[in-house]
Amino acid sequence: MEKYAQQAEAISKQALDRIAILKLLPTPENYDVWYNFYAGTNTQLQQAIKTLESQNTPVTEDVCRRLHTEFLSEQRNEEMLQKASAQIRETFEGLDEVIQSIKGNRKTMEASVGSAQKQISGSAGAAEVNNIFRKVLSDFASMIKNDQQIETALESSSKALEFLYKDLDEVRREARTDGLTGVANRKSFDTELPRLIAEARANGANLSLVMIDIDYFKKFNDTYGHQIGDQVLKLVARTLKDSVKGRDVVARYGGEEFAIIFPETPVGAAVMVADNLRQAVAGKEVMHKTTGEVLGRITMSAGVACLDATDTPETIIERADQALYKAKQIGRNRVVSAN
Repeated sequence: MEKYAQQAEAISKQALDRIAILKLLPTPENYDVWYNFYAGTNTQLQQAIKTLESQNTPVTEDVCRRLHTEFLSEQRNEEMLQKASAQIRETFEGLDEVIQSIKGNRKTMEASVGSAQKQISGSAGAAEVNNIFRKVLSDFASMIKNDQQIETALESSSKALEFLYKDLDEVRREARTDGLTGVANRKSFDTELPRLIAEARANGANLSLVMIDIDYFKKFNDTYGHQIGDQVLKLVARTLKDSVKGRDVVARYGGEEFAIIFPETPVGAAVMVADNLRQAVAGKEVMHKTTGEVLGRITMSAGVACLDATDTPETIIERADQALYKAKQIGRNRVVSAN
């Protein structure tokens, strides 16, 4: 225990020293980022910070906020999910106790009635029969009282479960959502793609995957700052989400890259939709929210791949990525098909 405390204290000092060196505010979010970085509890966060360092990108308040949103919010959601699940288990254990109490009451009443029947059959006096009935009625009254207590406990457990299930649904939704853009996150994408591929194969249906990258995003980010960069990511995500429908899945794949899964969609239709999305994004102006200054327009490139007989989730992503790379190579702001 003492060794753990010493380790935690050392990590805490490293985190606070780094915050001071970077001239950041000692907020809980900033502390959270750097404590997790030095503790090594979040490898994706560590990799993101090391990438920023290798690119000599200044780690500002905005950058720390983005790191916390992207890498630590999901971790908190997972912890909340585990907590909610544990509370549901506890509630069910309480319900089991209630059920056992109901069974106990029933057995007690059955025993009381059975005993009364035996006594009455062997009894000759009215007074004695009267006493037996009084005993049965007393047992019955006790059972009713216990049943009322059980009913109250059941109602309480039912309400608790209702609230817990609502909380659980909310946590699950948040755990599958990118904190910055509001679309599905990488974890959700990694779950949905294999599931939808299996479904497409089972039904003999088409499935297309579109990989999207914002053109010159780093340059835009470096020129206007991470806050404007976040605004661009939100704008693109909102445009993509508002332009698809039904069972289509829009996800933030990582950084400035997005992915869209189109179930029951052949490659030609997916290319057409992707190009419509490209035009929709290009038609949006990025405006500084504070000054109202128009900062310009953004474009995106996309690669499309349609599921074939030998594809795995990894290979269809790779083929769509290769098509995206080709779109970048031949001039950007275009859609290229891998098929």
